[in-house]
Amino acid sequence: MSSVRTAIEALAREGAKIAERVADACQGEILITMLADDATVEGVEFGDRGALSALRRDAIHISMSTISVGLSDHLTEAHGKAGQGYVAAPVFGRPAAAAKLFIIATGADAMLKRCHQLFDAMGQETFVISNRPSEVIW
Repeated sequence: MSSVRTAIEALAREGAKIAERVADACQGEILITMLADDATVEGVEFGDRGALSALRRDAIHISMSTISVGLSDHLTEAHGKAGQGYVAAPVFGRPAAAAKLFIIATGADAMLKRCHQLFDAMGQETFVISNRPSEVIW
């Protein structure tokens, strides 16, 4: 059994709902992703039954990945056209389990307000630097 499967099963025992497909993870009002690179983010977002098509109109995608400016702009535009919000919120620090992360958040004010409690639960401090998600990418 893989270490990923072991971790998933441990989360399930704690009450987490496990999604087998991307679309299954997109049923709530906020989707949080933390993925390795642009190609992975694009696959999750724009792939067959990806997040963009599965999220409801008023949902928010919080991307905690470090991605390119171009992709961040593309995500902002695509989610906007779909009636969804997009917030870029890469993190620094560790461990995440102890809520010791520093979160650098950007996005529309209304979207950031909806995400505030999540950021507080995940990190020790959140820095809001802009209303344009691609400005957090450096």
